[in-house]
Amino acid sequence: MAGVGNGDRFTATGNMQDRVVLYLSGQRRCSLGKPGLRGEFYRIWLGDNSEFPAGSRQLTGRPE
Repeated sequence: MAGVGNGDRFTATGNMQDRVVLYLSGQRRCSLGKPGLRGEFYRIWLGDNSEFPAGSRQLTGRPE
């Protein structure tokens, strides 16, 4: 994404089951929609088979 620099922060909110809104350093960048998207999107980081299992456990409060 153009304009991303050191210290920038990506944030995602999923207030509805079928929509995720992405922010870059507090500025809304886009909104994505698809049936069941929220669950699919958050499983990338929080699911049992995430790319970063230690981080997933820390974010969800699960033991090591």
